[in-house]
Amino acid sequence: MTTKLPIDCVLALTYNCNARCNMCDIWKIKNSPELTLEDVSKLPSSLRDVNLSGGEPFLRRDLPEIVAAVRKACPKARMVISTNGFLTPVIDKAMDKILQIAPDIGVAISIDGIGEMHNTVRGIPGG
Repeated sequence: MTTKLPIDCVLALTYNCNARCNMCDIWKIKNSPELTLEDVSKLPSSLRDVNLSGGEPFLRRDLPEIVAAVRKACPKARMVISTNGFLTPVIDKAMDKILQIAPDIGVAISIDGIGEMHNTVRGIPGG
């Protein structure tokens, strides 16, 4: 019998989050260990889809380095960063670096309704 290696994964890079979504309590988890660059460098090269998620992945200051580690460990993988999109200046700054490493990376922004509905679901105004 042969063992098949995984081809896709979701990496919860952090439990920190700037939103207070009513369907998720991840932001309530305090002082939890986060994946390290060493952890990420051990991903199997068989991966074809990697979703960098959280919490809010753009709260990780080392997100560009994480993207580089995923690219090195899984050179054929399609990468997507899932974000709530609230940290626009932080996202812009990080993406300037990330696009140098992985110009084909995707960014998925959660939208949970129009206007006030989105704000209610996300638990913060101005979303």
